[in-house]
Amino acid sequence: MQQGRAFYPLIPWFGIMSAGYCAGALYRLEATVRQRRLLWLGGGFLLALVLVRAADVYGNLTPWAHQPRPLFTLLSFLDTTKYPPSLCYVLMTIGPGLILLSVFERWSPAWTKLLLAYGRVPFFYYILHIVLLHSIAYGFNTLRYGRADFSPVRGTAPLGAGVGLIWVYAIWITVVVSLYPACRWFSGVKQRRRDLAWLSYF
Repeated sequence: MQQGRAFYPLIPWFGIMSAGYCAGALYRLEATVRQRRLLWLGGGFLLALVLVRAADVYGNLTPWAHQPRPLFTLLSFLDTTKYPPSLCYVLMTIGPGLILLSVFERWSPAWTKLLLAYGRVPFFYYILHIVLLHSIAYGFNTLRYGRADFSPVRGTAPLGAGVGLIWVYAIWITVVVSLYPACRWFSGVKQRRRDLAWLSYF
């Protein structure tokens, strides 16, 4: 019998989302207390990441390895597994996020207000970016290879398929910027239509 592979397990992501909901209680506290706790929590996560990853016994599917250059050793150390999310990946992403929440509450340059359009509609943005990225990949693969019936998890990709890292960053920035008007519009809809409770899930 052919064995399947789970690339998006629900249980760990459900746990992470539940922790996020519980962290909302921090915003009932006085601002300085909240900022201090967010900073300590974020720092604790990063310290835990260093300890767990350095031990290299548990916390990630693949071990890190010493490389000929220190930079590449660091990159190997930071190469954690997202699918499924490893403990090291969770510590590495949520830790800095908590620190930034503390920092941006005290110091908010004008440009950070642009980010609110995304932060107020996270699930809406997530759905749109998945659709847009898959559409771009489908169109690109069809034009370049004449077919798009392959992906990183299924099918057989043509030799040399894919793009370089510079193109990955360029596409990422393009997608984020292009979705800003839609996110800003939907953020306005959520603020105007507070009578529609289901909009809060987006």
